[in-house]
Amino acid sequence: LARIFEFGDQFVKADKALRDGLALLHFRDGRYLDFFRRRVRLHERFGTLEEMKTALITAAKAEPPSEQALLDITRFFEITVELDEHVKWLRELVKAVPQVEDYRWELVRALLDHEGASEAAQLLDERLKNDGSDLPGIVLLRCEADLRVADSEAAVKRLTKLLAAQPGIE
Repeated sequence: LARIFEFGDQFVKADKALRDGLALLHFRDGRYLDFFRRRVRLHERFGTLEEMKTALITAAKAEPPSEQALLDITRFFEITVELDEHVKWLRELVKAVPQVEDYRWELVRALLDHEGASEAAQLLDERLKNDGSDLPGIVLLRCEADLRVADSEAAVKRLTKLLAAQPGIE
C-alpha cells in the first residue's frame, strides 16, 4: 500500500502506511527493519529526511531512553551512512541495554570498520575469558582488532590458543 501511495506522490499516506506497518511489528523483527528502511528512503525521496532525523533524535534522547528509540536512530544513521553518528548512537544503545550482546558485537564491528580498533578490543576483552572456552567468532574479532593496531604477534597467540582448545585438531 505504501508503495502505491509513494508512486502516486502521496507522501503523507505512504508514510502513514509505513508507520502502521511498523506499529504491527516488534522492533527486533527483521521485517521491521525492512519497513523502517523503506520509510527512511521515502523521507529521503520527498526531502523530509531532516524532519525524520529530528523526530528520531528527540525520541532517543527521552529519559529513560527506550531500546526501540535508540535502535531506530542507530539504524537511521546506518541507512543514511553517517558513520560517526551511527557509532555514537550504537554506544548509547550498548550503554542503555547492556544485556543484549548483539548490540555490543554490532558496535565492535562498526568500530573495527571505523578506525576504532582499540575501543573494539576493549569491548571484546570485557567478554573474553581467554581460557579456550570463548566462541571462535569473538576470538577472531579480537584477532582482527589486534591486526588493525599492528599487533600480529598477539593475534597469532590468540589463534594458536583457540586452535589448541578445539577437539580433534593437532
